[in-house]
Amino acid sequence: MFKSLLFFIAMLCYSFLHAQTATVSGVVKDSTGTVLSYTNILAQPVADSLQMTFAITNDKGAYQLKLHRHATYIIKVSYLGYQAQTDTITPNEASMVKNYMMLPEADQLNEVTVNYKIPLVVKEDTLVYTVSAFTKGNENKLRDVLKKLPGVEVDKAGNVTVNGKKVDKVMVDGKTFFTGDSKLAVNNIPADAVDAIEVLDHYSEIPYLKGLEDSDKMAMDVKLKEDKKKFVFGDLEAGGGVKNRYLVHPSVFYYSPKTTVNVIGELNNTGKKSFTFNDYINFEGGYSQLISENRSISPFQNEFTRFLINDDYKSNVTQFGAFNLRKTFSPKTELNSYAIVNHSNVATETNTINEYINTQDNFIENRNNTNKLNNTFLIGKVNFKYQPSYKEDVYAETTVKYSNSKRNQNISSVSPDQQTTINSLQQTDGFMGQQNIKYSKKFTSHQTIAVESSFHVEQNTPETQWFTNQEILQGTIPLEDQEVYHILQNRKNKSLTTDVVIKDYWVLNNTNHIYTTLGNHLSFDHFYNKDAQLLDDNTENDFNDAGFNNDTDYSLLDQFVGLEYKFKIGVTTFKPGIFYHYYHWKTKQANNIYNTYTRAVLPRFSLAAKLKKSNNISFDYALKVNTPNVQKLLSRYVLTNFNSVYKGNTTLENEKYHDFKLSYSKFSMFKGLIMSTYISYRRNLKTIKNTSVLDGINRIATLVMLDNPENRVMINTNFQKTTTVLKYGFNGTFTYNDYFQLLNNTTQKNLSRNYSGRVKAGTVFKKLPNVMFNYNMSASNYITGNTHSYFTNNGFGADLEYVFFKDFSLAAAYDYTHYKNDAIGANTIFNTLSASLQYHKEDSLWTFALSGDNLLNNRYKRSNTISDFIISDQVTYIMPRVIMFKVTYKL
Repeated sequence: MFKSLLFFIAMLCYSFLHAQTATVSGVVKDSTGTVLSYTNILAQPVADSLQMTFAITNDKGAYQLKLHRHATYIIKVSYLGYQAQTDTITPNEASMVKNYMMLPEADQLNEVTVNYKIPLVVKEDTLVYTVSAFTKGNENKLRDVLKKLPGVEVDKAGNVTVNGKKVDKVMVDGKTFFTGDSKLAVNNIPADAVDAIEVLDHYSEIPYLKGLEDSDKMAMDVKLKEDKKKFVFGDLEAGGGVKNRYLVHPSVFYYSPKTTVNVIGELNNTGKKSFTFNDYINFEGGYSQLISENRSISPFQNEFTRFLINDDYKSNVTQFGAFNLRKTFSPKTELNSYAIVNHSNVATETNTINEYINTQDNFIENRNNTNKLNNTFLIGKVNFKYQPSYKEDVYAETTVKYSNSKRNQNISSVSPDQQTTINSLQQTDGFMGQQNIKYSKKFTSHQTIAVESSFHVEQNTPETQWFTNQEILQGTIPLEDQEVYHILQNRKNKSLTTDVVIKDYWVLNNTNHIYTTLGNHLSFDHFYNKDAQLLDDNTENDFNDAGFNNDTDYSLLDQFVGLEYKFKIGVTTFKPGIFYHYYHWKTKQANNIYNTYTRAVLPRFSLAAKLKKSNNISFDYALKVNTPNVQKLLSRYVLTNFNSVYKGNTTLENEKYHDFKLSYSKFSMFKGLIMSTYISYRRNLKTIKNTSVLDGINRIATLVMLDNPENRVMINTNFQKTTTVLKYGFNGTFTYNDYFQLLNNTTQKNLSRNYSGRVKAGTVFKKLPNVMFNYNMSASNYITGNTHSYFTNNGFGADLEYVFFKDFSLAAAYDYTHYKNDAIGANTIFNTLSASLQYHKEDSLWTFALSGDNLLNNRYKRSNTISDFIISDQVTYIMPRVIMFKVTYKL
């Protein structure tokens, strides 16, 4: 029904709007008859009620404008090095042809005043937008400006894409804004300070490494107006709502060419999460490029990151502060520093139906899980950049992180064989310090060398206590009879890591490069756990005799050398390479020492073809290995939950897998078209797998090496089309996995298939209300032994944006979701609605807004997951209705 309704509405809108428009097309040439690609054509309506229309010529010099019939437009045609042309047209028919001939600028000019700027300049890897050509002047923040630029999109989270590609870094006048994360920039930089937007594809921090580094990053540089080169800007936002909801959000910025100070704060109990997992990855900084491209680094290293991933909670009180200082001491020296502090109190609740499959008798467990979390963290970072000359660069980065997490958890579990209620308390303190140094120098036009080093130290000390009046894990942990069983676990994880990578870029000529890489990775880890029962007389019942408790030291040496040859034939760049690794890891535990020596030859290959200026295809292949970490090599048990224990395997080897990636992208400003397809395939040759013994809901897990191949395929495709008044598109994803499950001494192959798709269509008016309709579908199909499970989610959504009476703006979003789980007969429908009404008078410093989230007061959402032997249907409780009145004062 919703598919048909969406299709009918889209076709009705399209038919009506198409009947009211005229297509104006033609070709732009110079006086010699040569076509001019990337010429700007701007159609400015005489009537203020109509919107401006913009086009750019393609590689054949052709353009196309969609204009309103019987309306008069002033056409401005501009191209660098040629005299701008102005024309007036009134299209009365469905189609109209207008060709233009451009004359070159005269070599000698008398004194003139130029007031007109070209709206869009297109270079090889650079787009430059003149903001005033696309905006009305009533925009509030940078996000409002970016939404009006052709080819640019901003999602609700603040992520920016240009021609379908994500922007990785945001700068202001060439200087990094905070850490370059787009979220802080688009939500805080005022629109009236922006003069131009420059987009840089294949961005490199060091100019002379561009073309040598294989960077696929995209950066956006916000150019400020001349009168904003030294000023204070920002705003102060405060709000209150029903049921004692509150919000305070100051954001203040001081900018000058040599000094920048940014301060952002947040205090709210509305459920707005000021700091997400993606923000954490951006702010923490991670390892530098040369090190990260030669190592597999996981961000899931501590308990705190797991909390950040969760976005669903019953309540959330957040206190957030961010401070950034950038100082340019001289043209050669710059200091950039920031500090992030976040404190939050969160409550979560889930009800889960776990279906245990592939056991002797499949059975169902009902589990309720409530959590209260108190989390605090601090991240500080200092970057120092020194450029002795344009051929030499020194970069040093120091990062410090501290986190403290407290969790109070209550679990109620009901299954055919047992009923358990358990309370757990956990406190985790974590510290991380990291020092990165990078030095690069261009000795000649043929020889450039880059050296990167990193020193990383980290410590986490989680302490967990379980309380229950029923014996748990019978036969596995030796509990003594007590009225209340009190189980205590102390853990300590310490690691120290050093990396050094040297890379030589040897340029034979413009189409042939040879790269040589030398690297050394050395790490030391210590893992300690003590699991015991605390008795009523304050003595301990130690689990050591039952095979528990670890005190393990682990060291890893990875030395490698690599050779890559990069060459270009026609429009295609090839880069084959081969790397040789020597590994040695040593584990010392329980008075035993285990040494492993191994070698690996790892080939790589990539190609990139630029079929046209906006038509690209790339392919990457690599044979990769993953080295087991200290926790995978543990020889004794660790208590991981009230119903599970785990131990590693001292005989593990490297995992090995083939990794294939193929991507295709096409965009056309001429047609308002964006297309992309991405395919990845991973074939595991040797895999570290969990093998489990299951007794009811109790699980004993350990690890083994598995040589049976496993496969994973992912396909994603995206299509988007924008016309003068319509935007429509499609996004679809398909994933396929076949993998082996090792359970109760049996091995079997499982399959999973996941499908998802999104169709959207909407209007892009400037004066009229804009509505975006979307239909979403996702389906999951799991085949495990004799069990076949199928889940579906169907959803319909509508978004409304409307500016009326000049100073009022209305935004609303509605979502309808229908969830089905055929295995347990679950059939759930839920709706969500949010809306906001804002009043802002032009040139006023004040803004007033009334907003509501979850207006239908939906209390939960539903989802499904699958593990080796459990299919879970999960109900997650979410924030109740929030209604707020907010006032913003612009500095």
